[in-house]
Amino acid sequence: MLKRSVRAAAILFAALAVVFVDGPVRGTSAAADTEPRAELAPIKQLQARLLTERARARMQRTREAVKKHGKNARIVRNRRPRAETLTPAEQQARQARFRQGVEDFRTQAALVPNVRANDRTTDVTPASTQSEESIAAWGRYVLVAWNDGEVAGATPPNNDVTGYAFSTDSGATFTDGGIRPKGFNWTWVSDPLVTVNEKTGTFYFCALADSQGGFSGVGIVSATFTGNTFNWGTAVMVRKVSPVLALDKPWVVADSTSNSLYVSYTTFTFTGYDHIQFQRSPNGTNWTPAVTLSAASDSGLVQGSRPVVGPLGEVYVIWYVIGPTTVDFLKMRKSTNAGSTFGTPVTVPTGGNPALGFYANWGTGAPGFNRERGISFPGIAVDRSGGPNRGRVYVT
Repeated sequence: MLKRSVRAAAILFAALAVVFVDGPVRGTSAAADTEPRAELAPIKQLQARLLTERARARMQRTREAVKKHGKNARIVRNRRPRAETLTPAEQQARQARFRQGVEDFRTQAALVPNVRANDRTTDVTPASTQSEESIAAWGRYVLVAWNDGEVAGATPPNNDVTGYAFSTDSGATFTDGGIRPKGFNWTWVSDPLVTVNEKTGTFYFCALADSQGGFSGVGIVSATFTGNTFNWGTAVMVRKVSPVLALDKPWVVADSTSNSLYVSYTTFTFTGYDHIQFQRSPNGTNWTPAVTLSAASDSGLVQGSRPVVGPLGEVYVIWYVIGPTTVDFLKMRKSTNAGSTFGTPVTVPTGGNPALGFYANWGTGAPGFNRERGISFPGIAVDRSGGPNRGRVYVT
């Protein structure tokens, strides 16, 4: 454990040295690129740089492929899982401890047995990986989506790396559906989300998508159940962008009060700036232009947005902001007209005082989490019941 801590500290120190050599991460206003943000503490500069690295890497691969091959460029995604560093004996011991823990918890909580949603027999290798799961349920119907690392070696448009499964018996059993419909030359690449309209029972699958034609973006497709039959609708793009931009971390929610759909995501520029943007649709097909919700002063420091709907159709969008020194912040905006306009941003209070911020523990990771980055994106829910706390917003 001590050796691992020393090694992690050495890696973090080396990364900081790179920041000092290359210069700090740059922030910007909405109007123009400004000088690097000298007011950020060195550790926060590194945090902001790593926040954008995945989006910048995606843009770089797309630009290079389009430059070399033109609009027919094939952009290969490598979603291969990390190599396991434990010995076989250590892996077996860890799995045994995990199984025992599950059994103990099941006994205490009187839970029904766990059910596997994905079909492992279709995996290419034993190392195939499913992650970033999302789930939605309506009555006895359930839809699950996930990132799927089993097709990392394929080429576009056949290298989709998201999977899904559905259940018609309240989650007692699942059918792995493989790859969902998409547009011409699309590739579903990451960050799958599902939601359902509570009144109509229409489900929606939303995820990042790339194309051979040199664009990327956020795609969405509806789904319905007829008896025990699962039916997909027609996939459309919420938004697509050229290689000078990249969209990341989309989140979707269905509003049963107006049958509208809301999607928020992070938009990155090739030079490292970013902002939270929002779009809405009355039907899942036609989408309004993107509007920016995050402040210009936070550009380059935001990520992980999530929209949610209240009982009267109120729309809340929350996101994560890297602070300039030790603490970070969660900021939120509210709309009372189905996402047409939003109120001014507010900082979610911490300890009753929004100025306090919170410690994301970035650079360490959570207890038992063998990665150096603390992931502190917000979760949000609204009480939609008929009880005394109807309309109350909860943030984690």
